[in-house]
Amino acid sequence: MSKKQKLIDRLKSKPKDFTFSEAANLLSALGFSMSIDPDNCLEYKGFYGSVEYCAESNLLHGEILGNPNLLSMYDGISLEELIADFKEAVDFHLLPREDGTVMKAPEYETV
Repeated sequence: MSKKQKLIDRLKSKPKDFTFSEAANLLSALGFSMSIDPDNCLEYKGFYGSVEYCAESNLLHGEILGNPNLLSMYDGISLEELIADFKEAVDFHLLPREDGTVMKAPEYETV
């Protein structure tokens, strides 16, 4: 089963924990481009990340947006901690791979 079909099946089951990243990946697989509002996201080295708050755990958290092959989450108790963790996640994905390739930032449309 393809990644696209797995996401469609998961969405059909109406999960309460369907994430923003999963929705963005599904829309991308269906041919939609992702628009990013830079005023409502973190940005670092061409990567954008979401910012969300969980009252239950009293944590800020987010995900790097726009790349269906990239699953990277970050969190923090304060905004400074969240930003530092986001930058660490981006830097990790920019490290050269074993084959020598380096990941590029996804192409975003900004609004």
